[in-house]
Amino acid sequence: MSRDFRDSYRLQIASHVGTRDGIALELLEAGGLDVLAEVFHDDKSGELSFGWFYDHAIPLDVAEWFLSEARRADLGGSRKGEPRQS
Repeated sequence: MSRDFRDSYRLQIASHVGTRDGIALELLEAGGLDVLAEVFHDDKSGELSFGWFYDHAIPLDVAEWFLSEARRADLGGSRKGEPRQS
């Protein structure tokens, strides 16, 4: 059984247009506005990437949950990393 982190953290989908074009799943503290980490799908290259921000320590089980949710969100439209169809 997986642990539920929704009391402490929340997820949001964000669209990025400009210097980088794509879509991201973002991890935030439940009451916060700062993005702690993201999984980003680059529409141009089709690449999925993971990044974290600030000096905020993210517990490993939260990071694993976040990555699992990013896989489930299927940001790239394919589990094989192929570009998402627009």
